[in-house]
Amino acid sequence: MYTRIFLLIIFILCQRIDAQHKKSYIFFEADPAIEVKFFAKKNRKSKEVEPIERNLFMFNNQNPCWVEFDTKLIAIDLRRYKKDAFFNVKLEVNKESTGIVYKYKRGDVIRIDDRCKSEQCNVLTIEFPQIISLENGYHTISNDVFTKYILD
Repeated sequence: MYTRIFLLIIFILCQRIDAQHKKSYIFFEADPAIEVKFFAKKNRKSKEVEPIERNLFMFNNQNPCWVEFDTKLIAIDLRRYKKDAFFNVKLEVNKESTGIVYKYKRGDVIRIDDRCKSEQCNVLTIEFPQIISLENGYHTISNDVFTKYILD
């Protein structure tokens, strides 16, 4: 009897830790400032994700997410970065866009994935904020909003 209860408690605790580990946060900005909808489920037909606070969305990093603006959908696939919990994303909108250029920035390293066939493209920059430890807790260098959501 006690063995079953003990195993059940262990199972429940492991599930909660796993669920917490999968939480990720995107701080999303657009230049020029435009209204966007953020979807972070298994398919594009999912319900819109409401921001936790201005420009900040929480999502499960195990699935791709989408941003919709002007009836266009842009996929943001961050599944290869499962160990990262924080993503600073900026979309530079070109009204005459024919495609998209993805820029990935981690520290001084920048990787560019250019899927655009012309010079008139939307540019999606995905930055991985560095987390630093200070005397009074953990912080990020590039985005102060994330500091509230870093777990000790």
